[in-house]
Amino acid sequence: MASMIQRVRNAFGIERAARPSKLTPDGPRLFVNLQDYVIGVQTVLGIYEQEEIALVQRLVQPGHHVIDIGANIGVFTVTLAQSVGATGRVYAFEPIPHLAALLFRSIAENHFDWVTLEQAALSAERGSVELLQILGGPNQGGSYIVPEKSAPPEGHQIVNAPTYRLDDYPCERPIHFIKMDVEGAEPLAMRGATTLLQHDHPLILSEICPPQLDRVSHTNATAFIGEMATLGYVCYLCGGESKGAQITEYTSDEIINVLFVPRNRSSPL
Repeated sequence: MASMIQRVRNAFGIERAARPSKLTPDGPRLFVNLQDYVIGVQTVLGIYEQEEIALVQRLVQPGHHVIDIGANIGVFTVTLAQSVGATGRVYAFEPIPHLAALLFRSIAENHFDWVTLEQAALSAERGSVELLQILGGPNQGGSYIVPEKSAPPEGHQIVNAPTYRLDDYPCERPIHFIKMDVEGAEPLAMRGATTLLQHDHPLILSEICPPQLDRVSHTNATAFIGEMATLGYVCYLCGGESKGAQITEYTSDEIINVLFVPRNRSSPL
């Protein structure tokens, strides 16, 4: 791991952890953390979630209103901002301070005045939440809601963050697209957005991490897919050999990305 990071630093002449990297040759600049291999280094190498980024670029159009839930350093936020352009709006939510700070810098770097960044989480209720933040390590974006009051394990710390309900948030409507990756809190975010979902019918690109769904939301992948079905959504796999396949249940512990599509629309995958 360390040798990979050093090779990237040497190749780009990088000494400091945070520096701007272009997502594409003619694309926006994004501040990354090269101590984070999973997102930072893979973004610089151009291999981070390429298929999902391409899907966003295909589905999101100029003038759209979109939401990034769990923005991290903003790979999807800046991609969405470039796609919607100055006639659109992007609302990004990232509760971890050092990640939000990098994204604030990227928004300013690219003059994305149509992006609103909230250092907050989305949930079923407005209030506050405790998040378990990883200190260092290869994946510094894996923070998650603490399910029960307890002392943080070694290498972690507790971060307090405000929570908003998306149904109450003053965003321009309709919302056309939502991306969410919030380490098992996806059902909580959607329970605070039921009115918006039923009125606007946005496409939703979501991670499903079964162990985290159990730990954070006390549910499982099949139940979450069923919960979205009651809101009028059909679930489709985004990657792998089964890309585009409709699923109504998921029993593996492997992390997957899915696209929730309103029932009255065909899958765009």
